[in-house]
Amino acid sequence: MKVFEFQPYNKTNTTVVCNIHEDKKRPSIIICPGGGYVKVWLKKEKRDIGNYFFEKGFNIFYLYYSNGEEAKNFGSLIEISNTIIEIRKRAEEWLCEEDQIAVMGFSAGGHVAGCVSTLWNDEVFTKYYNNQNELNKPNAAILCYGTISSVNTDINQYIQLLNIEAEESNMDMHEYFAIDNHITKKVPPIFVWTSIRDIITPPINTINLIRRLQEEGVYYEAHFFPTGGHGLVANNPVCNQWMELATKFLETLFETKTPTPKGVGFLGTD
Repeated sequence: MKVFEFQPYNKTNTTVVCNIHEDKKRPSIIICPGGGYVKVWLKKEKRDIGNYFFEKGFNIFYLYYSNGEEAKNFGSLIEISNTIIEIRKRAEEWLCEEDQIAVMGFSAGGHVAGCVSTLWNDEVFTKYYNNQNELNKPNAAILCYGTISSVNTDINQYIQLLNIEAEESNMDMHEYFAIDNHITKKVPPIFVWTSIRDIITPPINTINLIRRLQEEGVYYEAHFFPTGGHGLVANNPVCNQWMELATKFLETLFETKTPTPKGVGFLGTD
């Protein structure tokens, strides 16, 4: 395994820690840990999640995305966009399949992953950012009890932290940074899971996201687990199933490359 770091955005102190296989080109996963928009809590995601997917054959990139003042003016969205582009540009050197790049996010990190999956070519975002002919579009997203919107919850930090301090400042930021408000047919395939007992990122918001994916015909898979609360990661025997399910989702997606919309998969009713 080759381990190294790079800085995706020269205006912030963000780093990306890379764990790369050295034998052949492989698919990649960019992991955005949770942290409540205050800091990035990487320990469990790296120890449990990153190691699991590395052993399954993926190259792993841990993104320490910005919080606080550095996250304003699309800071974290630029960081993850630049990470995707850097992987594509260095695909031969880093042994990465350039058309097999997934973003994976937990809680607040799920919002970062969800934003790049839906805003990668947004007209407001691209006023501030050159996406280099859409090179920043991920090929898939894995959203793990992610923040979908501020509806039905008192989580408002991401509105403040991602606030745009420019001519668009009069926009409704709650509406703009709600992932389910930007679902189009150009959104990449999404795997989403949560617990029905999560009171931090309510399952109803995930249901709203699924409804929009279904309406737009976006390829997706969704699972609602009956036990556990927020921040499960990999320490719940029921929810641990999501890692195997997500692996199968990505393997199938990257093998076929042209998936057909199949609808939703609920745990226990597939």
